[in-house]
Amino acid sequence: MKRNLWAALLLLASCQREVPKLHGLSRVDWQLAFDTARTTPDTTGWRVTTDAGYDVHVTQGTLTTWRLGLQPCPPPQAWSLIPAAYANHVEPPDPTSILPHLAENLAQPVTARLTRTVPLARYCQGFWLASAPPPAQAGEQARVSLQLRATWQKAEKSGEIYLETWMPDAKLQPVPGLDSTDGAATLTVTRHLGALLDGVDLANAPTPAMAWTVLHKLVAGASWQVAATRP
Repeated sequence: MKRNLWAALLLLASCQREVPKLHGLSRVDWQLAFDTARTTPDTTGWRVTTDAGYDVHVTQGTLTTWRLGLQPCPPPQAWSLIPAAYANHVEPPDPTSILPHLAENLAQPVTARLTRTVPLARYCQGFWLASAPPPAQAGEQARVSLQLRATWQKAEKSGEIYLETWMPDAKLQPVPGLDSTDGAATLTVTRHLGALLDGVDLANAPTPAMAWTVLHKLVAGASWQVAATRP
């Protein structure tokens, strides 16, 4: 009788025991945003004055986001005489990746929002790839990672610029606070348009060579923030 009573008490205790809470990120809500500080919008695009004194009017632009992803935090490593090696990029297949193939309008910038369920884990870095479609997927459409059309004026001089490149650029970015976020998180990648043509001598620079440089400035200068997604 006592044995049966103890068995019943143990069973009751196990049923009332709380299920251990799993920690880590399980969903990422991506926000691809633009910082438009220093720019002035109009009906055909936006204007900005560069650090070199050029008054620029952007009237057309495309930025292709090909891939977004996360990189897990490295697991604790046992002490060893042989150092561990880590790749400095995210290689497919990757269960955190989202391939939006998203062509964003740089002349009329808006925030794009995408959601991805990811394996429950601690993540430390975010990955953003700006790239033209691969030739096999491009079909008849132009392969463009960045395209920009604008006019400029400085003192008595004026001109036009047309930038276009298919070359990719990417950034694997540590995101402060990402490793301690549980459940769902909003990960915002902000691209800064006001500084896009800073440091460029528009009157003398060879415009075909400028396209990837401008793309790299946009990718390298992006800022990343994470916040818990509200239910």
